[in-house]
Amino acid sequence: MVSKMAAVLKHWREASTLLLVTARKTCSNVKPVFVSATAESADAGKGSNLEVLLLKRSSKSKFMPNLYVFPGGVASDVDFSADWLQVFDLLGKDQRQNLFDFVQRGGQGAPMFSRLRDKRFSQIPSEIAFRICAIRETFEESGVLIVRKVDAGSKFRPALWDGASWASFCEDEAVISERRQRVDRDPAEFLRMCQELQMVPDVWSLYEWSNWLTPLGSTRRFDTAFFICCVDGKPHVAEDEGETVHSQWGSPQDILQQYYQAKLGVAPPQLYEMQRLLHFQYARDLLRFSWHRGQHRVERWLPVRVAIADAILSILPEHITNKEVRRTITQHVDHYEDLLTTVKKRKLRWKGKVTRTDGLSKTIPQGTVTFTKALNLLQVTFTKALNLFQVTFTKVLNLFQVTFTKVLNLFQVTFTKAPNLFQVTFTKALNLFQVTFTEALNLFQVSSTKALNLFQVTFTKALNLLQVTFTKALNLFQVTFTKALNLFQVTFTKALNLFQVTFPKALNLFQVTFTKALNLLQVTFTKAPNLLQVTFTKALNLFQVTFTKLLNLFQVTFTKALNLLQVTFTKALNLLQITFTKALNLFQVTIREGLNLFQVTIREGLNLFQVTFTKG
Repeated sequence: MVSKMAAVLKHWREASTLLLVTARKTCSNVKPVFVSATAESADAGKGSNLEVLLLKRSSKSKFMPNLYVFPGGVASDVDFSADWLQVFDLLGKDQRQNLFDFVQRGGQGAPMFSRLRDKRFSQIPSEIAFRICAIRETFEESGVLIVRKVDAGSKFRPALWDGASWASFCEDEAVISERRQRVDRDPAEFLRMCQELQMVPDVWSLYEWSNWLTPLGSTRRFDTAFFICCVDGKPHVAEDEGETVHSQWGSPQDILQQYYQAKLGVAPPQLYEMQRLLHFQYARDLLRFSWHRGQHRVERWLPVRVAIADAILSILPEHITNKEVRRTITQHVDHYEDLLTTVKKRKLRWKGKVTRTDGLSKTIPQGTVTFTKALNLLQVTFTKALNLFQVTFTKVLNLFQVTFTKVLNLFQVTFTKAPNLFQVTFTKALNLFQVTFTEALNLFQVSSTKALNLFQVTFTKALNLLQVTFTKALNLFQVTFTKALNLFQVTFTKALNLFQVTFPKALNLFQVTFTKALNLLQVTFTKAPNLLQVTFTKALNLFQVTFTKLLNLFQVTFTKALNLLQVTFTKALNLLQITFTKALNLFQVTIREGLNLFQVTIREGLNLFQVTFTKG
């Protein structure tokens, strides 16, 4: 299936990024003095005589916030526009075709370069389009414009096959300030700028460096081409104050040192690429190497994350020594993405440095989350929610009892001291009781809402943790899990509604009884003051009986709601366990059938080979 957009696929989007490198300038009157000829001292200066541009992403960024990255971004349809042919014709049509041949000289590239695209996005090579994307995004994010001015009568010919070339960048501040915001708002403005100002993106000075695919489990995934570009001089950098908030030129050695000292955060691909740059002492060595290496296309790398006790390991393809596993990863990355089926069983060995991410509990580990952990998480959260309900209910009852005791004491004291003030005090007591009752009701509703939100958030996390990479099992499990979630939410809502309905009814009953008692007291006080004590005793008894009924009604309703929640939760867990078992059985049967088919095919192939060999 061909995508209707140039760089948007089902599971990820295609992007470009740029390693912009310059030579570190030193004082001309200072000469190096070598105190030793050992290999250690010879390697000491590597990675320190060149500088790379890093940009810090905004804290509001949805992808890698607050981390230092290379400039770059997602490819746009205009990067693949056929109108670029006219721009490159400024070099001459023969030079344009020569340029296209040059960037493809290593043969077929990684999938993002070689995959089939819609006809309108296939007029220029993908190798050119992604280089244009890298230059455009670098201009938007840093203000560095890597183009070459080509006048109509110019006889400029880019150095392609003859050797490496340093990139050219625009130093016209008027052009940069005027055009940058327009390009940021609309990528098509970059094409119009080149057409109007007769500028050609310096794509021949960008060399393929690597190709990274965001690991499984990330909410945003990108298939990103990394290009390297060396400039003679250090162009002025200005952050866009949107996506990027700070820029830094630094040597790979200095940046890695700052990272290990926790002075700055660096994204994993950038961290790895910095370590690769340590192999080069000077920018000119890196440039020469990049030009020679262009005859060999890059491979796509997909880090595989494996959870251990205190961290997450990011394993790269070159760390995997098992050839069969590497071949499986290469064959299935585009179709199934179930790369962890072997990694989970710890059949891989790794060497060198790997990325460690602290705070395993805050990170979703891939391939190691078990169904038991998810159930335990749900049970713990359910227990917390019930405890929160019970604690709140106890507080409400205590608040009722304390207030009721205060009201009775106030009644008795007032009646003894001044019968004439009884009516006033009774009204104050009634108001106090109603205010307290309202506060208790609000407290209970707030606590109920918090408990429900806590459970929903945890349930969502558990759902995310239980997602697997096997298509059939995943679909089956998601459908069942959704049903269980809906069942639990409906039951929870019913229980909460039942409690909310019962609570107002009890409140109305109490208020009606309280009003009746008040009327009885007032009537009795008017008719026969001597009988007030007897009537007051009857009213208190009526209050106590009604309050006892109210408490019993609350407790019965609460018990029913808890029992209903527990029964529903048990059913949901049983349903999840049964479905999970079916999914595992289905997966095991499928694997077994696949292995049997593979064995039969191998056996038939061997038999055919033996028969053919015997006849020969």
